[in-house]
Amino acid sequence: SDVFLTNTSKEVSVHDAQAVGGPGVHWAQESENEAAQVAVLCAPGVPSFVASLHPHGALFERPFNLSEACAHHAGFVDALRERGVRVHLVGDVLRRSALPQLRRLASARLHYRLSEDLDPLRASVHTLRSCSAQYKRQIVQAMDRDQLCQTVMLSPTVTLGETPSGETCSISTQFDPLGNTVFTRDQQIVTRKGLVMGRMALPQRCGEISVMELVFKELGIVPVGAIPAPFTLEGGDFLPAGPDLCFLGVGVRTSLHAALYMLRQDLFGTRRVALVSDYFERRQDRMHLDTVFNIASDRVCLMMDSMIGEDKLHRRLVTEYVYENGAYRLNRRDVEFAQYVRDEGYTIVPVTEDEQLEYVINFLNLGENRIICVHPRTKELLETCEQFDGEVTYIPFTGITNMYGAVHCSSQVFRTKLAAPPLTPSTVPSCKQSDAVEEAFPRASFKTSAPPPTSAILDDSPSSSQSDRTAESSDLLAIPNFSALSMLSSSPHDLQLNHAANVHLRSLLKTRAQSPSSVLHLQTTNRVLMIVPTCFEWNSDTSSDNLFQAQSWRDVQTELSARYGSASVKSLRDVQHILLDQFSALHRTINSLGIETLLYTHLPVHHTPEACFPNNWLSTHAPAETGGEGTLILYPMRSETRRRERRHSIVSDLSELYPREVNLSKYELGTVPQFLEGMGSLVLDRVAKVAYAALSSRTYIEMVNRWAAGVGYSVVSFHAAAYHEEALDLTLPGTEQSDSESDDDDDDDEEENRKSAPESRSSTTLSGAPCPLLRGSSESSKPAATDESAKVTRSRCGTRGAGAGAQRRGRNLLRAGLLARMEAVVKEPSAVTAMLHEHDCALVHYTTLVLFIGSSLIVFCAEALYDERERAQVMASLRADSDRTLVLITEKQMANFCAQLIELRGHNDERVVLMSTGAEQAFEPEQLEQIRGCCDHLVTSDVGLFEVIAGASVSSLFAELF
Repeated sequence: SDVFLTNTSKEVSVHDAQAVGGPGVHWAQESENEAAQVAVLCAPGVPSFVASLHPHGALFERPFNLSEACAHHAGFVDALRERGVRVHLVGDVLRRSALPQLRRLASARLHYRLSEDLDPLRASVHTLRSCSAQYKRQIVQAMDRDQLCQTVMLSPTVTLGETPSGETCSISTQFDPLGNTVFTRDQQIVTRKGLVMGRMALPQRCGEISVMELVFKELGIVPVGAIPAPFTLEGGDFLPAGPDLCFLGVGVRTSLHAALYMLRQDLFGTRRVALVSDYFERRQDRMHLDTVFNIASDRVCLMMDSMIGEDKLHRRLVTEYVYENGAYRLNRRDVEFAQYVRDEGYTIVPVTEDEQLEYVINFLNLGENRIICVHPRTKELLETCEQFDGEVTYIPFTGITNMYGAVHCSSQVFRTKLAAPPLTPSTVPSCKQSDAVEEAFPRASFKTSAPPPTSAILDDSPSSSQSDRTAESSDLLAIPNFSALSMLSSSPHDLQLNHAANVHLRSLLKTRAQSPSSVLHLQTTNRVLMIVPTCFEWNSDTSSDNLFQAQSWRDVQTELSARYGSASVKSLRDVQHILLDQFSALHRTINSLGIETLLYTHLPVHHTPEACFPNNWLSTHAPAETGGEGTLILYPMRSETRRRERRHSIVSDLSELYPREVNLSKYELGTVPQFLEGMGSLVLDRVAKVAYAALSSRTYIEMVNRWAAGVGYSVVSFHAAAYHEEALDLTLPGTEQSDSESDDDDDDDEEENRKSAPESRSSTTLSGAPCPLLRGSSESSKPAATDESAKVTRSRCGTRGAGAGAQRRGRNLLRAGLLARMEAVVKEPSAVTAMLHEHDCALVHYTTLVLFIGSSLIVFCAEALYDERERAQVMASLRADSDRTLVLITEKQMANFCAQLIELRGHNDERVVLMSTGAEQAFEPEQLEQIRGCCDHLVTSDVGLFEVIAGASVSSLFAELF
């Protein structure tokens, strides 16, 4: 009948049964290598059994044997007690806790409800009374302590119904067991300041917090703080390393909001705090920092080898904060984790990924170099490490590791008993923080860096001045008990980089002002903002007017299975892992070339599936370009899901660099909304101050003109169309032609193209890997009949081969004046798009798909412009700059994102042109040679998943900071 099958209450000594805390007693821990005095554990039992009926749904790694789990856990308890550690088991503490508190918790975990088949209006009074709070109180009052503990740990829900005669009956009893409470590390952290209650990231574990709160209260251990909703913090992410330093992992289970909340509230107590960000992996089997990194002694640690080094895809990045003058301040950011640990004097013992999965890293340090591990390999690695001088004890623990954790996860250790929480040691500015940073931003602390109110960003009034924003921020943070929800809504992930970015960006402003106003510096930058695709998904809200985007999740799955194999892509989680790998490789590449990046993430709470494309909602402009102050422009977005990407904290960060803010987002509202989606809708020649815009449902000419008037640009606008692969003849009223006439037009069109295109124009048969699936395409994968050795690149927007004549006839009809006739009927770009869709073609939604302009290179798809006058106007404007090389591409190359390039400045102002691997394969060799002649580095990166899922390539992943 015992909810905890290993009832050890009879074995507990009088000493262990006593409370460990109380008035004048404060428990904490400074270091993993400090001697452990008290440990809180939870034995597996009935909750674990109920949860094991569906292991995956209960967050267990695999099915397990409960008897074996109980035996192995009991062996762990014995090993701790043999080494002088005072062990308290959750079940024992609950049983002896005060009855009123235990009953209150049991009542909160017990639920009654009516069956869905029973109409409440027809239910008997007795049945309705059985669902009342009064009835539940009667049931709970009659329970003994064991029943109360069972109710707390199993959380039963009783469904009530009625018999045909009207009598109340129980139809079913469901349980929400706390099977993961065996992992007592996760519900809280113990810092140098003391116990801080956390919040679990997953709903299966949320009920554990109240249980552990009651346990600690009974033990006399009073928390010094608690993480408020909706932030999340789990204890497996925290590792103390002495009074000077502690590590906190930020990633799958611990949110950045929680870390920053703790910094603001001074709950760490160490001089320095290293936030270890998992940007690029975020796997369930590496859910916590203690699964990939652990401290064995004051100078030895174990770390998973696949994250050691800046060249690793799954590297972790450290943002370090230092406590100065009563507040934590940024000291360093984006330091590779292994290098940071080495700089602290640690010897890193590498562990393979396979060994990590066997819990080689998840050992428990009892202090003074005494280790308890669950795998013989841990013992072997430490005993052969010359720098480690200690004792390593191996115990069998597979019964628990099958539940997804080892001894570090299964124990909460208290190491230091104090009379009161210690003061956080302050310091003078670290030598690792440059004087330039300190001079540029002397206020860079959590006391003064906060995002402006929502109204300051999204209302229609002009943005407040910088001094006003500073005052508002100070007033916000002067409130002692500020709302956690307002903190989240104002700056979700960003508070890490909120603070970090403010320090860094202010220092960049000083160096940027000294840059010469050359063509290279006007047109390109060496600093970019990127948002890691931590919650990236296919967005149905944007697929209606994006012909380059997969039109359904099924299309995505089909294409990914063809690219990566069906075994590699089984779920959305697999897709996200591939996306993160591609993004990590791109970030690693540009960093190695000397391009600075400002990283943000997005979270499920943001509801922004395409947030990793920041250039669509913001653009930046240097004083040399605008003739005044640095300018930040916010844009009106067509998709409601994408409007949420304008996060307040990012804007607040950038306002440090760009005092002038132009907010156009108000135009997306109202009865006649108008849209202009940033640097996707506009391609800028920042030297000649000419803005090119392909008008579409996302790019309105009124908005283009309004933007140009405000920034001082001239405008060249046009229409560009993309064709479905299975295009048919276009026969609109008044546009019918005979086949011979169409053939003549085809000949004329080909002759015109030969005259207008340079010799470097690509051929109609391309080599390389196929590009993503075309909506509704059934013939896209067939090889060209004319040359069996050539691989024809599939395209969303038209091919040469079967149906090419029909497509050319359609293009000629459009060029003959179809656009003018449509615009006589409808003025809105969305209506034009709808009419084009009826005839198997669509307006290109972004100008960047058609045109790229760099410091000495232009890539342009003239074929996409179906109006001869517009094409001639654009070509004349582009050719007016004789210093740039013009490379013309075909529609098929456009479909492979050959125009979605980006040029950045690397080390020593070297010109870096980035393109996707799909674009590289679609370019002709002579075209690639031309491009190489216009840059110092031509870099390719595989971003194929972004191209498939979102119809966007390399340039969309960067917001350039000029």
